Amino acid sequence: MDDLVASGQINDHHVEAAFRAVPRHVFLPQFPIESVYKDQGFEIKASGGITLSTSTGPSAMAYMLEHLNVGSGDRVLEIGTATGYNAALIAHIVGEDGLVVTLDIDDDLVEDACDHLSNAEYDQVKAFCADGGYGYSDYAPYDRIIVTTSAWELLPAWVEQLKPGGRIVAPLAIRAGRQVIVALENKIGHLVSESATPMGSGFITLRGAFRGPIQELLIGPSQNIYLTADELATEPDALYELLAGPSIDHRSGVQVTMRELYSLRFWIAATEPTICQLGEGDGSPNGGLVPRFQEDLNADKRFYWTEGLAAQNGLALFHRDPDQALPFELYVRSYGDASASNRLLQRIADWDAAGRPTGQSLHVKVYPMDTSYAPTGREMVVPKHHTKLVLKWE
Repeated sequence: MDDLVASGQINDHHVEAAFRAVPRHVFLPQFPIESVYKDQGFEIKASGGITLSTSTGPSAMAYMLEHLNVGSGDRVLEIGTATGYNAALIAHIVGEDGLVVTLDIDDDLVEDACDHLSNAEYDQVKAFCADGGYGYSDYAPYDRIIVTTSAWELLPAWVEQLKPGGRIVAPLAIRAGRQVIVALENKIGHLVSESATPMGSGFITLRGAFRGPIQELLIGPSQNIYLTADELATEPDALYELLAGPSIDHRSGVQVTMRELYSLRFWIAATEPTICQLGEGDGSPNGGLVPRFQEDLNADKRFYWTEGLAAQNGLALFHRDPDQALPFELYVRSYGDASASNRLLQRIADWDAAGRPTGQSLHVKVYPMDTSYAPTGREMVVPKHHTKLVLKWE
């Protein structure tokens, strides 16, 4: 905790006090205590190799809580209970005069969370097994709503149950799991972002009736290559064959830092419906087919990720020289037909020519789908099912 405060990842004294007061190991009893107090996430439920629930790393949790701007006496709805740890942190901040309602779609997770909350002496949290996409109207309206899973869109029930002027914080998936943690204020007829920050690693996807079209698949003979996409122009097996086939590397001529890379990802996600993400664990029997563009550590397991565009007969993925220090030049690895790689190279060039707009300069507005809206300037409209996102880079 001292490290998070010293590094500036925790700035609010109420949030700091909550992290110091709530014992994380009580909520993660199955993991070694020396791992629990590291700044990392933990998988707590999986099925068929797909992660269903996690405990998010403390730095990301702190960021969301600080932007939620929750105060003493607030009524807060949490979508995604998981271990119950985040609900306990919120309960510590709102105090006895506040209310925390937390929802999870799996009854076993809710049951375990209730045990954890009781052991940590936060019995005042109300935990229910429910589809979080519908919210929980019994205790509405809420001052604050926090969504701890990746939401494909900001759902109507959440807006309806949020007080005017209230705030919602969520990891919002633009496309293919490309997520931005966004804090939005409830205006009349729409939501407007107060802050938006691209994430280097993703939250798992909201499950239930409002999951959205996002596909999270395991592909390949060993079923251990992770594929994430909203739209696939080709079948997963054909995509794997492309990945296992010959490739050509193209230089983009554009050098980036990791912070700039996060911003570029959202530029591409806003403009390319066929954006996809591929991941592979260390020691894969496939021999490391996925380009080792970026790595993540989760519960002491190392994963390698990249992303790009998938066409009907072609695949284009970000690649880099692993020995090149920051900033590094972006390469595009092309498989099959060159149309996907040509598009990806053009999107990189467009972003560079636009002045490399950053993720921190991203503004998000959310309107009901039936709202007529004509984008202006650099605004881009990303349609969802019930809403439309209006994205703009300053």
